[in-house]
Amino acid sequence: MRKHFQVGSGVLFFVLLSQWAAADTREFRLPDGRAIVAEVVGFDRRFGKVELKLENGHRKKVVPSIFTEADQAYIKEWVSLGGFRNPGMFKVDCEKRLLKKWKEENSAVTLKHRRYAYGITFENRGKNPLESLKVDYRIFYEQEANNRTTKKVDLLEKTQFGKLSIDVLPSKGKKEFLSKSVELERFEFNTGDYYVPGGDPESTSGRIRGIWVRVQVGGKAGYVATRDFFEPPSLEGKYAWPAVDIQPSQVMARHSEPKASSAFQKAGWYHSGRNGFEKDLSKALELYEKSASEGESRAYAQIGFIYRRGGEGIPRDTAKAASYFKKGHEAGDKRCAGFLGQFYLTDFFGHKDEDKALEWLHLGEENNDSFSLYQLVKYYGSNSDLQKRDPKKAVEFANRLVKKTPCPPAYLDAAASAYAHAGDFKRAAKFQEKAVENSTRSMNRKLVEERRRKLELYKQGKAE
Repeated sequence: MRKHFQVGSGVLFFVLLSQWAAADTREFRLPDGRAIVAEVVGFDRRFGKVELKLENGHRKKVVPSIFTEADQAYIKEWVSLGGFRNPGMFKVDCEKRLLKKWKEENSAVTLKHRRYAYGITFENRGKNPLESLKVDYRIFYEQEANNRTTKKVDLLEKTQFGKLSIDVLPSKGKKEFLSKSVELERFEFNTGDYYVPGGDPESTSGRIRGIWVRVQVGGKAGYVATRDFFEPPSLEGKYAWPAVDIQPSQVMARHSEPKASSAFQKAGWYHSGRNGFEKDLSKALELYEKSASEGESRAYAQIGFIYRRGGEGIPRDTAKAASYFKKGHEAGDKRCAGFLGQFYLTDFFGHKDEDKALEWLHLGEENNDSFSLYQLVKYYGSNSDLQKRDPKKAVEFANRLVKKTPCPPAYLDAAASAYAHAGDFKRAAKFQEKAVENSTRSMNRKLVEERRRKLELYKQGKAE
């Protein structure tokens, strides 16, 4: 227990220092060793007195010279930073900026990426320069992600951490900085062409909640002034200031921690950048190759898809893509025949080759591959070349396709179209209605509206 002196009174009082804990509270000492626990709250320049808020809530004004030199330096530093503490003299403005946007898509999915950062402007309207400003900021954002285990969409709360330092912010001066960036992803499952165990994934998106900027200055004499800024202002009070710098990927992992898994599963996480893994196609390729060597036949197709599209340092190589799809077919992945058939139906290899396409697709349907059946239903049922349409064959393959479980909305849509062109509008409406029901939540709006439009046509006995 220590002896304390109450300013302006001859009354002595005794307290434990641990009983008084304010953010800017200091133990001021007099030359004779007595101490005052108080907080500096003002300074009267006219009379040269500092105003202290005592631990009992009372306020007293005294001349700083009654304290030790160290305490006088502390008070001087507090006074010198008055402009920093004044909301009208020191300002921080934050503006969210779109740095880049791009889209990745194939016949099954669309990924829309947006990269944002904040322009942070510091303005000193005071008469004195501000030195050695320490700036920390937190960008709070959210990203939805499909959880294939629970079959639900997880909302991942994420934080981007950043630091800045400003040596000198001159009087009447401004300085602008760009924060670290955050990336948001919008995922849409467009057509359901590919078989997805457990059903189609949901559409997901992300959003930025805001930025919290904390600026600190001082400290040479022991006083540190702190200001907090929020954009939007409504962000204040919604988050606690994170004490540890955790990287965004670690925050994601906290919500969806991936357990030890096979090389194929880990490759998928690196391929997609999900479950707390940063997207890395090189690592994905390495792990897919490893899992293929261990007998995982599905890995060949995934390698083929990477070379089919290229990107992130991996060159697009259609020849390699084709060779891996063929390896996958030889290894027992019946989907690969359908993938190759689809590629030959388009100009993926630089030219169309319908004979080869049909050869691969029929090879796939002989093995009861859903994707091959789907492509054949489209080829014979709604071919833009009317001479190549064959309603009888289309219905034959459609009858097999709709028995598949699960049957993706795109497959149902194709089957319904085949029935409609064959004149069976009752069955066309039946399966188109299922396509609409199953696609409402996971497809983009335009696609859903198009399927609804076709449903109305079939109900009226018309084909599109």
